[in-house]
Amino acid sequence: MKRTYYNPKVIMICSFIGLFISLLYTGFNALFQAQGRRSVELLLVSTLIITMINYSAWALIYRHMSNKLNDVLEEVRSGEFSKETIQSASDSLLKFSDETVETLDVLQTNIYEDELTGLPNRAALIQHFDTAIKTNHELLHYICLFDIDDFKEINDTHGHDTGDNVLTTIGERSKYMLLPGERLFRLGGDEFVLVSSIKSDERYCLYTTKLNAMFVKPFDVCGRELSIHISYGSSQYGLDGTELTQLLKHADDMMYVNKNSKKQLDIIEN
Repeated sequence: MKRTYYNPKVIMICSFIGLFISLLYTGFNALFQAQGRRSVELLLVSTLIITMINYSAWALIYRHMSNKLNDVLEEVRSGEFSKETIQSASDSLLKFSDETVETLDVLQTNIYEDELTGLPNRAALIQHFDTAIKTNHELLHYICLFDIDDFKEINDTHGHDTGDNVLTTIGERSKYMLLPGERLFRLGGDEFVLVSSIKSDERYCLYTTKLNAMFVKPFDVCGRELSIHISYGSSQYGLDGTELTQLLKHADDMMYVNKNSKKQLDIIEN
């Protein structure tokens, strides 16, 4: 089967130009959408990192391929050239290219994935939310921000490994509860964000009930059972703001209202 080869330098340059254009588009798109200064900066930095990783990888490919081709040319000059030589060089280059593409896929995944829980991270949240509001105008978009009550106490009492296991378990439990149009992100620390793009607000109310139900069952962590409770707050796109930063701020305010009301109730009961 005949294989087609392209000039690696041309591939490298075209890839860099394409990714650089993507960088400009992403940055200016975020600016025009006015997602907030921090969101814009994060988008620009994330895209710049991807661009530089791809450019560096293609530079390595070009250098490796050039060395292989130079070896072949040297054998031609010395009269030692054979069909096996060119086949070996070709197979080596194809294997190197496949491994590089696989490495790039892993690196790009890591940019948008939380290393501890495996959930999508803040950068992925920005990208997902921007796409959701642009492509699904007929749906209602909700942000639900929640964190773990007294998480610092869990770390201080049982150790940070236990705290990490609690966070990991949240990611694992959420996989069995998310419905189409719902996605969970980890912002950092013990803060998580649920984004729901649904047709009816009735189903969203049911989901917040299920969110509480996810924490009714004790967490089995390192051989001990821990009762975990959360506080959460919600916001709706269009009603509570049109920017992700506004919606997160409103949800954060509501979350602390919820947290403080529970503390007041504890004081009254005690």
